[in-house]
Amino acid sequence: MGERLLPSYVPSDREPVLVRLPFTGLCVVTVLCPLCGFLFCVIWSLIFNFEETTSTHCMVPNYLPSISSAIGGESPQRYVWRFCIAIHAAPRLLLALAYWRFYRRGTSSMAPHHTTLCVVNFTANLLENLALLTLTYVSSIDNHRIHERAFLTFMAASQLHMLVTCIIWQRNRKPTVTPEECFPEVGEARNVNKRVERGSAACDPVPERSCWPGPELPRVGLMKGGEDSGDNEALVPF
Repeated sequence: MGERLLPSYVPSDREPVLVRLPFTGLCVVTVLCPLCGFLFCVIWSLIFNFEETTSTHCMVPNYLPSISSAIGGESPQRYVWRFCIAIHAAPRLLLALAYWRFYRRGTSSMAPHHTTLCVVNFTANLLENLALLTLTYVSSIDNHRIHERAFLTFMAASQLHMLVTCIIWQRNRKPTVTPEECFPEVGEARNVNKRVERGSAACDPVPERSCWPGPELPRVGLMKGGEDSGDNEALVPF
């Protein structure tokens, strides 16, 4: 006979998961989109548009194209760059919402001004993404005023977002505790065992206890609805 499978309890108010994405993979793909687009624009400009992207008004020779001329000066570089930024912006908006929910449930959620910091962080993150989209699709040649203001907004919002993120992570840092600090009886048991080993005590050694609940601890039955039953209960450590 195989091992019996116990039913698991699923809250009825929780919606089922439709799509599950690995967070690390999503972050890697999001970061690689602008990086790959930028490398393509620079390499394409060096091979096919070297003279156009390296020329200057003061007739100073350049050996590499500038960033603005590489990503927005010629075709098809500008279209590849805009496509990569558009693909890169959608996951960033999802990550902004995910971080907003994560920070709201942090360990310092009851600390003063924590909600204000979360709101400022989320707002700065949204402004950074929207400003990046604006300055990408509205070039300085099309509308210099809008492009300039979008660039300034992007720089200010990104700096504010990074600063507030550092503050929130500093407040959410969990202190490291030892098993003796977690459960004082663990430290007492270890001290008794040491005295017994040295021969300074005549009692039997006291076995060490784990800091976390183990199989030897009492178990309780949990069912949907909060009632205990015989065969249909799911046993979990308490």
